Amino acid sequence: MASAKEKKLAMFRQWYKDAGFETDGKVHKAINHGLQSYRSNTIAPTSAFTRCCGKIMVATISLFTERNSQIERWPTEVRKMLNRTTQDNPEQDASLEPFTTWARPRDIEKRKQAVAVWYNLIAFLAFHWGNYDKEKMIERMGLKIRDEKLKVLIDDISLFSKMRKKTAAMTEAIEYFCRLAMTDEHATPTSNPLLWWIAVLVQSEVLDSQPRLPISGMVDQLDFEGKLNALDHYARPLMLHYAFEKSPGYPSEYVINSLDQTSITWVDFDQERPQTDSHREALILAHADWKSLMSEINDVVNTWCTKGSSGPMHTIICLRNSLEIGESLPTLKYESPDPTPELDMEHDQTPTGYKVMLHITESFTIDPKVNTQAYPAVCYNKKTLDEANRAVAKAFEDEVGGKKDALYWDKIIRSDGTVKIRAVFVHPFENAKAMAWVEKEYGDIEFDHDSGAEPDEDLDMEDSDDELDWETLTRASGWYDDNPRISP
Repeated sequence: MASAKEKKLAMFRQWYKDAGFETDGKVHKAINHGLQSYRSNTIAPTSAFTRCCGKIMVATISLFTERNSQIERWPTEVRKMLNRTTQDNPEQDASLEPFTTWARPRDIEKRKQAVAVWYNLIAFLAFHWGNYDKEKMIERMGLKIRDEKLKVLIDDISLFSKMRKKTAAMTEAIEYFCRLAMTDEHATPTSNPLLWWIAVLVQSEVLDSQPRLPISGMVDQLDFEGKLNALDHYARPLMLHYAFEKSPGYPSEYVINSLDQTSITWVDFDQERPQTDSHREALILAHADWKSLMSEINDVVNTWCTKGSSGPMHTIICLRNSLEIGESLPTLKYESPDPTPELDMEHDQTPTGYKVMLHITESFTIDPKVNTQAYPAVCYNKKTLDEANRAVAKAFEDEVGGKKDALYWDKIIRSDGTVKIRAVFVHPFENAKAMAWVEKEYGDIEFDHDSGAEPDEDLDMEDSDDELDWETLTRASGWYDDNPRISP
């Protein structure tokens, strides 16, 4: 008869296979190589990426600490709701313990260990993203992200980590990245970063025996079950803040004032939670603004934080339950990713022409949510793909500058033959990130009368398979930081 350990191993091996991975082959080898390269560059004190990783770590810790600790201000009913693992079961909420934040000083080691699971995911992606993912390292490791917004955020985080000055933009990008990953209604381990990270951890820590994740000043002590708990724990404060922001009437002055009036000084002094004033909480929750907010929180928790969710939490809870309470792991079937737009699978006919599109994010290093320009905009209409591809670079020149003016200028040739360029421009008073790309047109199109842009000399240049040179990437211009903070 198989032992409990052998049964667990067989269970994870089956999930790993169902998730779309094999215990040998190119993807398995690419993940092992990617982990080894990441670890060696993260722990080396002279590595340029060590400094970049330090910034990602500090921003993630700051974000998670803020979102996590503020939960202590919320009414007991909300904190119980956050611990819900099955959908829409009020009776279960009444019997649940309130969400525990680990916010007191006594839990600092627990927080550091748990947050490291998240920031290592983000730093790992940023490390292998490199030059706008031209090397396709992430895809080689089995992750094919469908959501273009997620790709943009990984790129933003990678760029922000190379800056000299600390920026709030990095923290905002990290929160938005985590939120999008959590609310992916078609999440699969080969398309969703969070589920893919679980597969990476299964491979490295359950099926194989590889070195632990790097943590500044500490040794990673969490086993795989502990890492699942870490992912589950910090996902919930992020989702609560998401519900808070999207609730009708946000921001409600009454709600904010009632939260501010709840003292959490006992947290800072490492004391026990004071006795809850249930009468006061009942009066607060009876207010119309709170009723509206509670409804929104209930919907968000049900949709994204429970077993049965279409997002990643369903898998996390099922895996965790199988380990903690011996619950049989159900067969987790994942939908095949939809074809990406660049593959153009929905059109069988020949395009009637090609559009060159341009999108500019102004004040890029200040606030990535600010975009005062009316973009994306159509810059050119071309007859042939070659004309359109060669016009992409000219779109930048007309608006923000050419290749010689850019701090970063990275071009990819997509699988359908269209070109996309991402560039970052640093000016004395403002920084901007711009993207230009080619889209196929199938309807009526009025072509430009001019001959288009000058030939793009590096259009046919092949991507390199060499290791990423982070020292070169980060020393470009004055954005390079010689002495960033690398510990919280």
